[in-house]
Amino acid sequence: MDQMIEQLKSMPSGLVQFMEKWLRKLPAVRHEIDSQTATIIRDLESSVKPYEGKFNTYYNLPSEGRSHEKILSEIKEITT
Repeated sequence: MDQMIEQLKSMPSGLVQFMEKWLRKLPAVRHEIDSQTATIIRDLESSVKPYEGKFNTYYNLPSEGRSHEKILSEIKEITT
């Protein structure tokens, strides 16, 4: 792999870009890229959302407001 990368470095950049585009269209390469991308996203989500599944998740503002006490109660539950 390192040898291939070194060879690519010596090629004209336009040719390398063309080869990359062409390779990405191959089903096996596309599948590998998708698989690695999914793994990276899964790993990032777990680090960005450490409370996922443990507490309520809100993706939109509620149609009706919530009481101050209810919000403070949820914050206290998360931080203890």
